Amino acid sequence: LITHDEIFLSWPQYSPIPRDSAHEAVWEQVFDDGNTLDSFCVECQSHSVFAKAGRIFYVQEHGYNLVNFKLRCSREKKHHMHVVLRMTEDQVVKIGQHPSIADLQEFDARKYSKVLGKVRYREFKRAIGLASHGVGVGSFVYLRRVFEGLIEDAHLIAMTEASWNESDYQQQRMDERIRTLGDRLPTFLVEHRSIYGILSKGIHELTEEECLNYFPVVKAGIEAVLDAELARKQAQEKEAALSRAIGNLAGRLERSRVGKD
Repeated sequence: LITHDEIFLSWPQYSPIPRDSAHEAVWEQVFDDGNTLDSFCVECQSHSVFAKAGRIFYVQEHGYNLVNFKLRCSREKKHHMHVVLRMTEDQVVKIGQHPSIADLQEFDARKYSKVLGKVRYREFKRAIGLASHGVGVGSFVYLRRVFEGLIEDAHLIAMTEASWNESDYQQQRMDERIRTLGDRLPTFLVEHRSIYGILSKGIHELTEEECLNYFPVVKAGIEAVLDAELARKQAQEKEAALSRAIGNLAGRLERSRVGKD
């Protein structure tokens, strides 16, 4: 089920959410002014807590209402967030948001630039931007390119190994390639290689609405892979820095001992 925070911060526009018994508690939280949100503030350029600062109802004549939620940053009261929902008897659709989901998520996505590189990082941001504007299939295209890039990075490393069989690899499907690359890839990616199948199905078979509904989960899966790769790189950098520090310290102590002799 979608959560209160996801409705405001990550749920794509134009993707309907049911007004059924399963979501009843969520809608109560949405209209509870006491609930706050932890979000990136575009104007502060920092994470902050946003409190609900009122809402405006626009009653329509054709069976739906518009609700404009205003949220205020706790760091600076002049900084606001707006979310507009279109509500009918059976569903709710987000039809407007400022700042956009892409703007809110860009800060947290920046850390992945170290893993993805300039081109793939731009594609990752484009996927987020497309989803935030209701383009589901297009967002899946760019997420799949990011996923394929992670596989190709491991492939290039494997090609330098003497035992590698490139001819066999080229004849394999993506699922088989991931298993072949094995330890060269993050464990999460290998265990959840079905992500690629979901992305491909989205591009070739699913509707825009279905892709938008699945986008948050698939994006989170790719982020989990990127988090694992980022942690590995950070551990390598830390070990390298520590090795240099230990080497310098050992050399200093050795020079001190020789001087005393």
